[in-house]
Amino acid sequence: TIKATPADADKIPLYDSANFWYLKGLTWANLKATLLTYLKTAYSGLVGTQQQISADLSPLWEGTQSTLLSGAAYVLNGNIQIMKARTHNTQIDTSGNFTGVAETGIATAEFWGEDDVLRVFTAPSVTAGTVPTFGATPTYVLDMKNGSALINSAMPAAFKNFKADTANNTNLCVITADKVVLENSTGAYYGVENVNLTVNAAGAVGAPLSIMSTRAASTWYFRWLWWNATAGLTATFDASSSAPTAPTGYASTDFKALLPGACRTDGSTTYLLGMSTRGKKSSYVTTPATSLPVLPQMSSGVQGNVSIPTYVAIGVSAFVPVTAASISIVAYNGGNASLLVAPNANYGPYNSAYNPAPFSINGASQFTSIGSLTLESSNIYIAANAATCLVQVYGWEDN
Repeated sequence: TIKATPADADKIPLYDSANFWYLKGLTWANLKATLLTYLKTAYSGLVGTQQQISADLSPLWEGTQSTLLSGAAYVLNGNIQIMKARTHNTQIDTSGNFTGVAETGIATAEFWGEDDVLRVFTAPSVTAGTVPTFGATPTYVLDMKNGSALINSAMPAAFKNFKADTANNTNLCVITADKVVLENSTGAYYGVENVNLTVNAAGAVGAPLSIMSTRAASTWYFRWLWWNATAGLTATFDASSSAPTAPTGYASTDFKALLPGACRTDGSTTYLLGMSTRGKKSSYVTTPATSLPVLPQMSSGVQGNVSIPTYVAIGVSAFVPVTAASISIVAYNGGNASLLVAPNANYGPYNSAYNPAPFSINGASQFTSIGSLTLESSNIYIAANAATCLVQVYGWEDN
């Protein structure tokens, strides 16, 4: 039979090279003691027994040493760590105190853990005559196993191959990405890879992978990505694009990222509208016999005057979220009609030769035009002279 956990008194067969290779027994206790002695010698910086790293990492520094304990073995976050440490261009006396001029980032301590994670702690600044105090949180983290990284330097939020899809008559949004960078309240950044999460707008309010407030009709909900070392990665729906509510198990100071695009509920709060996001571009997805059988209509029929001209302001807040930098529309004149669409009301009439509207559709035939307008305000401006004229929204691009 197999014994999963050996006891100290258990014996392992051993051929004795010093006694004619006779078969003898080696107790498990003696094997452990011999290995411990060897490991202490192999890692020259190890003093006594393994040390548990305290909140300020003070055991990293030996007051009677002239350097940090390079090569020492420690226990950090439950994993054995091998430390590599260095200092920068500064004199250190035999008591471990700096004798040179204070320097930002003067000392770093680097740990390779058995969990395949490199953690780098820094002493942000040191005054001459003092021993450095390391921060309790690593400045840099490189997770070789899970493909993530923490850096503490200026970097814009970023993503690679980001996608988000919501089908009509459902409450689910599937979010995928090759990479996403998140930021915490201190300005540090954390990168995650192979994101694949499904958020449920009908889930328990406040829970991870759910919505953060009671679902309301005709409301925009923004997609947020969250990470901390304990709970890992999750995503939420939130009505705010700037100050999201942290889900259970997370804090507002944790790493988070506002993802491109947004989701919108239908007029009855029963479902989310069909949406598809690729990178920063989002579009509505129509499906027959659902709450979104056709593209949302911004304007129809006669609006203002195409000859004077007089443009009518049409608000965009019900059609694109506040994060949108541009709006994509579909314009149709229906035949024998003029239709003008512009980002402001300062464009010319339907027959202008020098200041035509970006969308200027005229003629006896039926014409359809699709394109984008930069959003200069919370409105776009339309003039139309026939009941057949129609403007619908196709999607938007985030800023």
